[in-house]
Amino acid sequence: MKKVGRNLTIITTNIDGLHHLAGSKRVIEMHGSVIRTECIKCGNIRVNRNSPICSALKGRELCVKKYQNYPQIPEHDLPHCEVKGCDGLLRPNIVFYGEHIGKKENEIARKIMADTDFVMVIGTSYSIMPVGLWPYHLALRGIPVAEFNTEFSKFTADFKQICI
Repeated sequence: MKKVGRNLTIITTNIDGLHHLAGSKRVIEMHGSVIRTECIKCGNIRVNRNSPICSALKGRELCVKKYQNYPQIPEHDLPHCEVKGCDGLLRPNIVFYGEHIGKKENEIARKIMADTDFVMVIGTSYSIMPVGLWPYHLALRGIPVAEFNTEFSKFTADFKQICI
């Protein structure tokens, strides 16, 4: 029996939090968000809209000058967890290059894709893996994929052949 109604879920690798700020309700941020911090000791995640996340990092957040030799920041000046008894260091709640995407986000996204009947891919180079391959695999399963990019991607021709 077919389900009635539609659900729109945004699965993004963007870390800017703009989907939530725009009012989107069902957003899976595969690479986390810079508007949250995560304790490296207890794992607590909290919203932190300060930019930078603490005053000791002011002027370092954009890394405009590559390989700038900044003096080391004393640990007591770095942001610490507010959970009682923890006091662990905080980091941005994002996936850095070389790290793995969150297990929870990956599982949720895969469940949604297993039940999807249409995919829109907007503004991507498909270079972030494994997420970059998901639309292609869905198209191979017969799921229609609409691609919206300013340039042709490595999958554009395949989508045309598979989905039309």
